[in-house]
Amino acid sequence: MENMSAARRCIFILILLALLAAPSAQAQSSTPLESLVIQILPEFDRPDVLVIYRLTLAASVSLPAQISLRIPRAAGAPYNVAWEDVDGLLYNLAYTTEVRGEWLQITFTTPSANLQVEYYDPRLEREQTLRKFTYEWNGDFKVENLVVSVQQPANAENMQAYPGFDAGQRLSDGFIYFTNPVGKVEAGVTFK
Repeated sequence: MENMSAARRCIFILILLALLAAPSAQAQSSTPLESLVIQILPEFDRPDVLVIYRLTLAASVSLPAQISLRIPRAAGAPYNVAWEDVDGLLYNLAYTTEVRGEWLQITFTTPSANLQVEYYDPRLEREQTLRKFTYEWNGDFKVENLVVSVQQPANAENMQAYPGFDAGQRLSDGFIYFTNPVGKVEAGVTFK
């Protein structure tokens, strides 16, 4: 009888430990970001759309930190996953990927709060000289300050970005950028 009672206690403790571990796994997927700048560059150096995420983790995130984020499955793989060192240079990070429906989940461990993830999205729609692209933020993280920027291709005319984008500004690099200062976004909130 005592062995049976000890076995039940052991099973109860294992279940309790599993339940305690579950919230920390969920918290990982909602790692807070201090800022996220999403740059969208259609036909930049390829016929696809280059998407660049510049992420800054919140000060509350302990380093090194394991991060998981999703990009469209159609991208195939990220072009680059990197961390920024104190010298301001980017250094490549090893990562793993896993297909999850229409998304490709990228997981990596970073020693830095500043990161950059790049991928090429082939879903640019072409109809003669007209181009159309729909970007979707999948809501992986809580973001204190989200900014989305779209670069007008060098030979493009009459470009429009919406909803929430400004009328566009020519910056020092000679390109016109349309910007949407989205601001604070909670984890799980998606938009196109």
